[in-house]
Amino acid sequence: MKIILSLLLTLVLFFGGCKKEEAVDGYKPTEETKVNASTDSLADSIIGKVITLNSSDEENKIVGLMLQFYGDGRMTTGDNEKLEEYYGLTYKIERNEVLVFNDGESSGRISFSSSSPKVGDQVDLRLGRREEKVRGKIAKIEAANEILSDSTIKDKHEETTPDKPNLKNDPVDETNKTKNVPISDLLMYKITDESVSIVGCKRDSEKIIIPEKIENKIVTEIGSAAFAYRNFLTNITIPSGVKSIKDTSFGMCANLVSISFEKESQLNEIGNGAFSGCNALTEFDIPESVKSIGFSAFSRCSSLITVRFFGDAPKEGEDVFKNTSATIYRKPEAKGWGDTWGGRPVRLISEKP
Repeated sequence: MKIILSLLLTLVLFFGGCKKEEAVDGYKPTEETKVNASTDSLADSIIGKVITLNSSDEENKIVGLMLQFYGDGRMTTGDNEKLEEYYGLTYKIERNEVLVFNDGESSGRISFSSSSPKVGDQVDLRLGRREEKVRGKIAKIEAANEILSDSTIKDKHEETTPDKPNLKNDPVDETNKTKNVPISDLLMYKITDESVSIVGCKRDSEKIIIPEKIENKIVTEIGSAAFAYRNFLTNITIPSGVKSIKDTSFGMCANLVSISFEKESQLNEIGNGAFSGCNALTEFDIPESVKSIGFSAFSRCSSLITVRFFGDAPKEGEDVFKNTSATIYRKPEAKGWGDTWGGRPVRLISEKP
């Protein structure tokens, strides 16, 4: 069985894969998928590293499989010197093994020969639910910030300086009462062409203001699961240039109470499960520019009562407001509205108590 390590096959063949539209609630770092980096020696050796595997075994060939492990229990894969976006994989470390989960379900394991892996060491991968065995060797171990490029996730540690105006909106870390936390120390992001996608968060800040620009490029996207399960997050401000909030971007943020969009928002789409399980949300304003909202986008937001739409009725996915008590309020001149939308009653904004 030859395994070609494109992104799709890496996900499907190696760890069971997942279609992004099926991961409604995002990744699920339960107690089984949490990492204790301070006490687990293998964790100390692999978190923050990019590990590249090769094998000369023609029966089960591995060429340039890349693995990166994050401290919050997520992992990403890639090949040919390129790490891909986060697609729902999580992990748990048990002694010298990494147990891999796909959307919370067991999807294989990676066995290292010691708790301090090094180049040349053998690594056994057991793939998918049937745990088919593939054997490889470590070709490279590199610090993440030494291998990531403009086409992959940025993980920088720069200081704020006067000649970097794009960092002027550095947020306040309310938890630690530290002002002007550099964006590079707070957010993980990916640059593609002339735009920026936010793909993760590195610090436990309650309130985050995403800047309009990073490295002088416009932030246009909040990536899949970028803030999912960040229970420390209570308030987020999204700049006007963001056009897409991807699947499960804020899924299961249990303490998120406020999402603010800057004026003249260009937001076009809200992805599947984008705010699913945000139980502290009581109200939400949908910018006029939004054209589509994915399925289960606000499902299980148990406290959600008021949703205000400022434009025409967008294209709706299934179960947008499943298991909520929300009432929708819209402008009288807006088009495409009926008596219900997304399974919830629609009223005029003037009718709001």
